[in-house]
Amino acid sequence: MSRTIVLAVSALAVSTPLQAAPIALEPSSKWNLSYDKEACRLVRIFGEGENQVAAQFVRYVPGPGFDMYVSGKSLDPQGKQFEYRFAPGDEPGEASNLLYGQNDEGMTTWQFSTGLVPHAEYKALEMEKPEDRKAAILRESDRAPTITSFEISKGVSQPVALQTGSLLKPLEAMGACMDDLMRSWGFDPQVQRNLISSPEPKSEPGRWVTPRDYPAGALRKNLSGSVRVRLDIDEAGEVTDCTIQQAFSDPAFRLSVCNLIKKRGRFKPAINAGGDPVKSFWGTSVVFITSGS
Repeated sequence: MSRTIVLAVSALAVSTPLQAAPIALEPSSKWNLSYDKEACRLVRIFGEGENQVAAQFVRYVPGPGFDMYVSGKSLDPQGKQFEYRFAPGDEPGEASNLLYGQNDEGMTTWQFSTGLVPHAEYKALEMEKPEDRKAAILRESDRAPTITSFEISKGVSQPVALQTGSLLKPLEAMGACMDDLMRSWGFDPQVQRNLISSPEPKSEPGRWVTPRDYPAGALRKNLSGSVRVRLDIDEAGEVTDCTIQQAFSDPAFRLSVCNLIKKRGRFKPAINAGGDPVKSFWGTSVVFITSGS
């Protein structure tokens, strides 16, 4: 039910010095789950003082996977490759749809898409297939109780190992939050979980928003950003609504994304357990990255 459209890709334009060893940061707050209109946000603070790091796990549509936002004064970009892992049980890997910038407190914030399925296993899955999505959800459920830490090992001035402990109960709470959100959007969570097939794009989503659609003002300023949207799809496969769920960008990006996707996006409808077309939803992120970012 979720897809990412990337308009351009570039590496971090900085040198590659030797990385320091990760420092272990213990929790300095409890998990806090907030219910937004379009997202479930799980937040926890780790460490103290200059080494304090805030971690957010955010879901905009049901799992598997989630977006992460990690902020801290010690997380300035360093090196050309950002690597992380959930430990134990995985090797460090590169982040998908990676963006970074400064938050209102002047701390570096990293945004990327991730999940608990180990990197190598995830690459073998085709997430557009319902059976692969269900396999990934089961894999995340199996792995959540075994997690002890989240580690950023490359790409920041001070690598960190956030001592999360088991993620079983936090992610169960996030799942209950997503069920409530689906009801508020007008969808039955049970029906959506048991779909034979989710809404399927009739054409490549990467053609719906192209580099030619990059907002001219943002391009002149060399601005990057991302916009996440939720599309409501009816029983005929028509897009009936487009909602901006999150924007990590200049306002110019938000203004064009929904109009372009509603104009160009076409879908096959979702099919329920009885074989009938039903209304559903489909999420995507449009990532804008200039060559100078």
